[in-house]
Amino acid sequence: MQQRFSFIAEAGTIDFTGNLEEFDQVHASGTPLNDKLAEYYQQQDELTASRNTIINDFRTAQAAGDTVAMQAALNKFSQAMSKADSLTKVFIGQNTDNVLAPMLALRTYYSDNQYTELDSLYKTFSPTLANTLDYQRIKELLAKWAQLQEGAIAPDFTQTDSAGNPVALHDFRGKYLLVDFWASWCGPCLRENPNIVAAYHKYKDRNFDILGVSLDENREKWLSEIKRGGLTWHQVSDLKGWKNEVSSAYGIRSIPYSLLLDPDGKIIGKHLRGEALHEKLDEVLPE
Repeated sequence: MQQRFSFIAEAGTIDFTGNLEEFDQVHASGTPLNDKLAEYYQQQDELTASRNTIINDFRTAQAAGDTVAMQAALNKFSQAMSKADSLTKVFIGQNTDNVLAPMLALRTYYSDNQYTELDSLYKTFSPTLANTLDYQRIKELLAKWAQLQEGAIAPDFTQTDSAGNPVALHDFRGKYLLVDFWASWCGPCLRENPNIVAAYHKYKDRNFDILGVSLDENREKWLSEIKRGGLTWHQVSDLKGWKNEVSSAYGIRSIPYSLLLDPDGKIIGKHLRGEALHEKLDEVLPE
């Protein structure tokens, strides 16, 4: 398994500390930007340790059946997560004139639901960063995410289905369509699939269909999971994994991911999972 750690290649002597067998614990220092980054990571490490303590407190309370202590732990965990988020935003805001801001922003904002936040941060970056790699990546990502905002027409695409036939998004015009990005190796996807199966059988006779887009690389595993999970709707994949041409064009950085389209191909829902999917379908597909 590949392991990585971040540092800034800048003039001066850069010192590396930590255990090379645990790359997430390796930090660089000795130069201005690396010192800033090391301080940020140290603060985040302290917050992570605090969250781990809270998780242990929750598990202890859960084992004892102490619901009051469980709720208190949940409240503390929420506060700790907010502190970590605030720390990152403040750090980015303090470094908009150097490469640390786009670097941290790109690693923090993973979902198109965060489009507005990332776009706001991006607009604060110094123009002197325009030719840096992470700045350019954010620019490209925002352009992709802009196409996926509710009310927009989902960009068309064509991929090959499990029988080798080309299937296009526009083939489903006239129906409500759930576009579901998933993979056979994705644990959260597999846990969500039974909910999607239930939705399909409940609503398929109400002008509703599903198009699965798999980020698999192994054809046999993809087809096996389709059969095992009862995913009997349309399934496509180019078997390129995270380099899937559709997910790449859409700027998708995590799965499961879904879009709900109306009969005109307009996006009317995103990230619909669990009961939220059924509630939305009940809303747009009355009996």
